[in-house]
Amino acid sequence: MILPIPNEYEEIIRYIYMIIYPIIFIIGIIGNLLSSLIFSITDLSQTSCGIYFLLLAIYDSIGLLGGLHHCLILGYHISIPNATYCRARNFLAYTSIDMVSWMIVAISVDRYVKVKFPIHARIYCTKKLTVIIACILTTILILKNIHLATVFIGDFTDNAADNCDPNPDYPTYVKFFENVWPWIDLTTFVLLPFIIVTSCNIFIIKYQYKRHLKFGLRNLDRSIIRFLLISSISLIICNFPVSITIVIYPYISKNNAKNDHNDKVVFVFNLLRLPAYASLAFNFYLYYYSSSIFRQQAVLLFKRLFRIQIKYFTEAGQCQVHNRPDYLSLASNNNDENSNRLTVSTFANNLATILGLSPDQTEKSEQPMFYSTRPLEIPSSTWLFHIEGLDRLSNTGISLDDNGEFDIDSIHSKLSQTGNADALSMGSVII
Repeated sequence: MILPIPNEYEEIIRYIYMIIYPIIFIIGIIGNLLSSLIFSITDLSQTSCGIYFLLLAIYDSIGLLGGLHHCLILGYHISIPNATYCRARNFLAYTSIDMVSWMIVAISVDRYVKVKFPIHARIYCTKKLTVIIACILTTILILKNIHLATVFIGDFTDNAADNCDPNPDYPTYVKFFENVWPWIDLTTFVLLPFIIVTSCNIFIIKYQYKRHLKFGLRNLDRSIIRFLLISSISLIICNFPVSITIVIYPYISKNNAKNDHNDKVVFVFNLLRLPAYASLAFNFYLYYYSSSIFRQQAVLLFKRLFRIQIKYFTEAGQCQVHNRPDYLSLASNNNDENSNRLTVSTFANNLATILGLSPDQTEKSEQPMFYSTRPLEIPSSTWLFHIEGLDRLSNTGISLDDNGEFDIDSIHSKLSQTGNADALSMGSVII
């Protein structure tokens, strides 16, 4: 949808879309490409929500490609009077930006389930279920936007502001598109996702803070809180203004006809598109800023892409250099497995001793935890302790089931009964 721009504002919008949007587009495509690589070939591809992040990067890129239409129309005054192009562009653009919002919803719900129900998370937060949910969301949003790929789209009259506007040969659909569709789009694109994402994030932040007070932890996990706040705030700040402007514009244009106030609304509307497109472009950079795990994997990816020599130490204390580290992906060569694996840290061995694991059992923990140049920093909100062959905690007689899985609060409580609660302050680990 393109709103007519009065002459006094036309040059401003023209230069903005001629210069600024191409910069946003290039930065966004590069960032989304890097995100796609990180969530497809590094350790992060093995996480349950890795599929969501991968799809998020793909749909971000499609949305930016759809934005080139406005760049051509507003910035370069180039129109493409082709019905097939308009229908494909409208359908893909609306569907992709809808999917971006709902991928953020899926990621937030995934995090919520892992924090609220850590024991059941291994059942409900799996890659298989993630793919199913992504397919369901895609199907629903395709059905929602399918009308944009029909004969209802395409205005090729002489006074058309945009050839990709509704087809005037269908006046009933034009009324629907101008008066009803903006409300549907506002609800599904902004309001519902914002409510769900914010609700999940508030619970997670509240849970983190309560744990901080309850256990007297020295450091609140600020990185995850920062990431959650950014995801909620950017969703509403970048997308709500332009969506609400589309909703109110028909009423303003009817009541004010052609006047200066209406002209300013049109100018603001075209200006507000930029933050919405920026939200599609800067996700990679927000992840890099707010997530230490993402930064570690991004650095490994850069080193692999540019074939930087990486030094690391084997278990025998020997320093080795690799030009092409295969450990960036979990699908590394089995023959090289022993040369680049990381074993359970000293903290894990200390914890195993405290819990009364036998020497045979501690030797089993020599399996690699993950492939990296250094241990990943696992946020405390996602700690899960997997203890095999353990039938009691120390000598207290507290029974534990084999292959038991406990959240961090449960482990802290049980360790407190043995006087070893301080063990949890030594670091972050997954056993």
